[in-house]
Amino acid sequence: MTRRILGPGALLTLGLALAGCQSFDVKYEEMPLQDVLKQGIPDATHHYRIDRPRVAAARRNTALIRDGSLFLIAVGPGLRSAVNTYDGPNVDWGVRLVKEPRTHLIVDRVFTPEGEVDLFEGIDRFRFDFPDFVNGTEIPVDSFPIEDPAQLAEGGPKFVFLSDLVVRKTEASETLAAAVPGAFEGRQPKLRFFLGESGESFLVSNADVSTLLLLDWMATEPRKFKGGVKLEQVLEPADRRATGVIGTVDVRWIDIGGLFYRARTNVTE
Repeated sequence: MTRRILGPGALLTLGLALAGCQSFDVKYEEMPLQDVLKQGIPDATHHYRIDRPRVAAARRNTALIRDGSLFLIAVGPGLRSAVNTYDGPNVDWGVRLVKEPRTHLIVDRVFTPEGEVDLFEGIDRFRFDFPDFVNGTEIPVDSFPIEDPAQLAEGGPKFVFLSDLVVRKTEASETLAAAVPGAFEGRQPKLRFFLGESGESFLVSNADVSTLLLLDWMATEPRKFKGGVKLEQVLEPADRRATGVIGTVDVRWIDIGGLFYRARTNVTE
């Protein structure tokens, strides 16, 4: 059986002789995650059994593993659901190590005290959104000048650099939805991301999985936002006072310390 894993910009085809109950014949080499990353074989047919790692955030088929200095992406069919469902003690993952586009894990199996769960059962293909991590030389930092957030209300659309802002995930008020209806068109979640303290913040307009995944992590850890945004809309003075929101921003890149996340524009969840 050939399973196609559809990532951003590429079709990765893995030839796996796994189908239905036959997949339970796969042998998993037990190894700590750190050892898998250091000496593991990046081979689509080589499987490892690891302790369930600490998952900082998960969306759809993509999860972010964060433990100490470890910062790693994992992908798998329905991974967010599996992360939320199987989070108790004595839970292991069956994974494969992949090196492209960057080192990450493909999660095939969840081992629980009640039995094994094959995430690929009945799945021929799945799509995942892999965050675009780059070094600083690929980020047009000079195009994002530093400005005082409080002064941004005086200008129109522009690219700016924002730093040291808390990341909040909270429900948007009806007043805010009425003030910026364009940011709430279509299928929009009740909980939205804001950069900055309540009373002087920016509403994030991004809807792509990768950006929301990174913001989930930053809100949970918590970690201050440092990066480039496009200021799309500035609210009228009365609306700013009523909502505590300066305007809406489209996140273009985030400095996560020695590594940069670059958002893909015009991508929806």
